[in-house]
Amino acid sequence: MPGYRVKLDANHFTLAEIHAPGKNKAELWFNTAVSAKLSRRRLGFADFSYAHMQRADFSHANLKGAKMFGAQLQGVYLLSAQLQGADLRFTHLQNAYLHSAHLQNAALRSAQLQGADLRFAWLQGSDLRSTQLQGTYLRDTKLQGADLRFAQLQGADLGSSDLQGADLSYANLQGAYLSSTTIKGSVLEGAELSAVSLPESKKFAATSGQVAWYTSFNSSEIKDSTWFQVLPSWRKQEVAKRIKSAEQRAKIFTIPDNSASDNTQFREAWLEVLCQEAAIAKKMLQNDLFRYLPKEVSDLQLRQWIQANVKCEPYRALAEMAMADRKAENHTMQKNLNLPHSHFQHRSHP
Repeated sequence: MPGYRVKLDANHFTLAEIHAPGKNKAELWFNTAVSAKLSRRRLGFADFSYAHMQRADFSHANLKGAKMFGAQLQGVYLLSAQLQGADLRFTHLQNAYLHSAHLQNAALRSAQLQGADLRFAWLQGSDLRSTQLQGTYLRDTKLQGADLRFAQLQGADLGSSDLQGADLSYANLQGAYLSSTTIKGSVLEGAELSAVSLPESKKFAATSGQVAWYTSFNSSEIKDSTWFQVLPSWRKQEVAKRIKSAEQRAKIFTIPDNSASDNTQFREAWLEVLCQEAAIAKKMLQNDLFRYLPKEVSDLQLRQWIQANVKCEPYRALAEMAMADRKAENHTMQKNLNLPHSHFQHRSHP
């Protein structure tokens, strides 16, 4: 059903038009109507790429492996939907309801999820690179081993979520709420953490790799942003409260002392997360990040950990493949570094 568009029934909007005069039908549809009822349907591997299905009801539907690339799904209902391995790249899911949705290993790169409700969702090992998650409700969400590099999480609520082993390098977490969040073994290199509500800061600094701390916080940049302005009023109020709290924290925020942090603490935290479940192990070992961890987690240390932990046995072959890939890539990089400069110069044609 690529490019499919839900048809608008003119009679459906009669009452809505009375209550909201002056609004066009597209606005009324987005704010009042469930456009298509597809709850509990079996739609595994269906193709909804570029479809326009705003406010469709996919609650409890089976959408495993479904293709929703670039689809317009604003305000869609995906309560407890099965979306494992689904392709949601560049999908518009603003203000969508994804409570308890199963998104393990889903591809959400560059998706628009501003103001979405992802409470209790399962996102282990998912690809969330450059995803727009401003003002998103991620409380109690499972994000172990997720790839959140360059993700935009300004004003997001990550309270009590699990970010163990996640890669948040260069993510923007301005004014985000992370109190009681589990972040052992996560990586926040270059992440913007100004006015963030953090769990125990000393433990955080010791187990989260290299953090680039920012102490400035400009709340007007968030309040004036387009994504904030289009949030529904009730969501906007929630985000505004978090921003106000962030402003207060910024005034008293001090950079945690991570001078005691060393590779041992990070390695132990990273390895403890590794073998919790398949989605996490697969993402952590196949992530680009693993290739840059030879100092923190050497091949010998990884093999010793797998041998000493029975629950790691199913991932032994996967770990060996990851180590082989890392070795091959490092060898290629070293070989390129040793090439003479003339090798890279383009020869001119006669």
